[in-house]
Amino acid sequence: MIDIVSQEIICNHIVKPDDSSKVLDFNCQEGDFITILQLEPDQYIGVDFSQNINTTKKIYPDYKFLDSWIGKSFIKADIICASFYDGCFFDFQYLPNILFDNLEYQGVFFIIVNTHIGEDRLFDIQNKIREKNMSCDLWGLEYSMPKSEYKNFEQRFLVQNTMTLSGELDGCRYWIMSGKRKDTNVISLQKVKKEGV
Repeated sequence: MIDIVSQEIICNHIVKPDDSSKVLDFNCQEGDFITILQLEPDQYIGVDFSQNINTTKKIYPDYKFLDSWIGKSFIKADIICASFYDGCFFDFQYLPNILFDNLEYQGVFFIIVNTHIGEDRLFDIQNKIREKNMSCDLWGLEYSMPKSEYKNFEQRFLVQNTMTLSGELDGCRYWIMSGKRKDTNVISLQKVKKEGV
């Protein structure tokens, strides 16, 4: 569960959807991104195969949730959010394909990864995402800090946000992966037309 300070940091850093944006949320758990992004029911599809999905459906009865992914791939979204934690259904290794198959051209992604996954796997997946012609930046989230260093929400936010912006990946509970799909297919089609292939 992401704490309230981390949710505020995410709000400040994630691309805000417009009214026509479609958001796909993998391993959606309690549906945190609905609140973080202030999404309407027609903008959102959550996917989770854990028992959490039944509770989440009751909390958000007007929103669409999938508890099966069979035959559902290639749902195009402008924004893909995901959370990867120990024991989640969608294994982290599938992230590059999930993004490539479901993200619209010029679409963006924002992924939260539990650090238990390990830096080697994190960097491996980052490289695989980049190989699919998507940008992919890494950030830290929810750093361990002595509670004596901040007394209230504003102080906690200031310290944690500064650490996130520093790009430091050590000493945090989560990593953030964010990036964008590049519109290479349009460019290559234009090139084909010019060359008369």
